[in-house]
Amino acid sequence: MILEEIEKILTWYKENCKTATVENLLYTRDKLACYSYDLANMVSDAFEDYNGNYFIRQISTSKKINKMVEFGTAVTQAAHKAKEEVEEVYKKELEYQSSASRLDKLLKQVNKILDSMNQRIAYLKKIHEEDSK
Repeated sequence: MILEEIEKILTWYKENCKTATVENLLYTRDKLACYSYDLANMVSDAFEDYNGNYFIRQISTSKKINKMVEFGTAVTQAAHKAKEEVEEVYKKELEYQSSASRLDKLLKQVNKILDSMNQRIAYLKKIHEEDSK
C-alpha cells in the first residue's frame, strides 16, 4: 500500500509539477514525506531480514562443514557440499538482499523528489513575492 501511494504521488507530481499551486505542492510534499518515513521503516525491516538470513546461512554452512569433517570428509570437499545443501537458504538470502536494495534505492529517489518539491516551492514563493511588489 505504501509503495502504491508513493507511486500515485510521484505520478501526480510528474504531471502537475509545473502548474500546481504552492498549497498543493506543500500538501503533496508533506504526504510524501510521511510515506518516506514509512518507506524508511520498510527498508530497515528488509535489511534486518537480509542480515538475519545471511547469519542463518553462515551458521548452517559452518555446522554442516564441521559435521562432515568430523566424519572424515576433507575440508574443501565438505565446504562445497555444505554450499550445495544450503542452496535454498542462499536463494532466500538473495531475495532479501534484492528487496532491501530495491527499497533503499526507492527511498533515495523519494528523497530526491522531496528536494525537488522543496526547490519548486521556494521558487514559486519567490516569484509570488516578486509579483506582490
